[in-house]
Amino acid sequence: MAVMTTPRLRADAARNRAVIVAVARDVFAEQGLEAPLEAIAARAGVGIATLYRRFPTREKLVAAALTEKVTAYAEAAEQALADADPWAGFHGPDDPGHAPARRRAWLRRARLTRPLSA
Repeated sequence: MAVMTTPRLRADAARNRAVIVAVARDVFAEQGLEAPLEAIAARAGVGIATLYRRFPTREKLVAAALTEKVTAYAEAAEQALADADPWAGFHGPDDPGHAPARRRAWLRRARLTRPLSA
């Protein structure tokens, strides 16, 4: 049984694809998923035929534009769920508020600056 492989894109075609995906991400964020594909092609500096050659349907373009972000969100959620410390799971270990001493200081400041209830 033969293994099917996707042909490798030429350098210019790969650049066009990357630009289309990046522009689509921005346009979809600004105008929604029903944004005109012509607007995406124009902003990407390619013709509509180039866009359709890379992405024959709107669904394929939407999937390409959102896959990276959705994957990153899913990975972040998995990491957060795996952490025993809910604060660290939510903010991550690189967050300055992660260190316990800083967290306690932040909580003290929050209590001191919170309006007193009547």
